[in-house]
Amino acid sequence: MATYARAVQQLAEIESEEGGDPRSESAKTALKDLRGDLTGYRSKQVLAEYGISATKEHLVHSRDEARAAAAHFEGPVVMKIQSPDIFHKTEAGGVEVGVDLVSVGEVYDRIMSRAAAQATLDRIEGVLIQELIRDAIELIAGVIHDPQFGPAVMVGFGGIYAEVFRDVAFRIAPITRTEAHEMIRELQAFPILAGARGRRRADTEAVADVLLGLSAAAVDSGSETLEIDVNPLFVLPAGCGAVAGDALIKRG
Repeated sequence: MATYARAVQQLAEIESEEGGDPRSESAKTALKDLRGDLTGYRSKQVLAEYGISATKEHLVHSRDEARAAAAHFEGPVVMKIQSPDIFHKTEAGGVEVGVDLVSVGEVYDRIMSRAAAQATLDRIEGVLIQELIRDAIELIAGVIHDPQFGPAVMVGFGGIYAEVFRDVAFRIAPITRTEAHEMIRELQAFPILAGARGRRRADTEAVADVLLGLSAAAVDSGSETLEIDVNPLFVLPAGCGAVAGDALIKRG
């Protein structure tokens, strides 16, 4: 209760702290109009309104579009099915990593064929052609809705092992930049972010920016249920930022 009361008092503080309010002018409108579940591509468009950057990517709807989009990237790409009916894309065979330009058309057909067995065509938005991020630390970040205290912001070590390690930190929204950094430092694996064993220090300031953006989205959701899952959040070396590799927004 004390934490909740403190959080309520901090809403004005968020907007006055260094770094300012992460909302864009159209952010509240973008969030207010949402209903149901969004694909990763649509979710990241909404998160961009809150200052949360995403990987470079193109949504395509044919083999030819897939090849043209992949040609814009240097080296192999990631390809992901986009459908609100397919949440676990990897398990459904809807994700392929490290696809070279020669194989893009073939992989597009394969992903679409697998998707057609699990979702109707009108519920398949297309295939996402995405840059392949290397040498980044993978975190998970998001918003959960507690039935008693409302929305809370979370961060933890993510990627495919998020549910294995369960190394996470939570705060009731709204949060301040100071609290965002406290959350990051609470993680058991924080030394990895801090540059353990000669590794370059990760951009924890960019992670804090992401958490503030999520907090703003949580506040804007009001009493309505809002769940956001950003996994993986690719954290690059200090000064290089953090980008959402995949995301999911559920709005009640």
